[in-house]
Amino acid sequence: MEAVSNDTVDDADFVEAGSEDLADGIHARSSLDKGKSYQLAVVCMGKGETQMVVKYAKVEKRETLTCDGTVSYLRISDASDQLTLDVDAAANSTGAAAWRISRVRLY
Repeated sequence: MEAVSNDTVDDADFVEAGSEDLADGIHARSSLDKGKSYQLAVVCMGKGETQMVVKYAKVEKRETLTCDGTVSYLRISDASDQLTLDVDAAANSTGAAAWRISRVRLY
């Protein structure tokens, strides 16, 4: 899942990351600094599709991801103190999914 691992834990902009088998899905609750900007990257590798739901503040975004290695990026502006990420496999989908949250510095 190199596509979502450009940051390292030593990178000041790295917040959190993880990966899961599609059978388990991703169900992450991440603490964010309220009012700051972030970038969420999610990728699925394998066969089929996943359903992604991202919630923060009063925003709820849904997206269908194809498990072909294409990274989906979401810019989070004026974040609330928590982000909820759920990625669940569609019927007959197999593989793994990974995600990463990075801070976005505005100069």
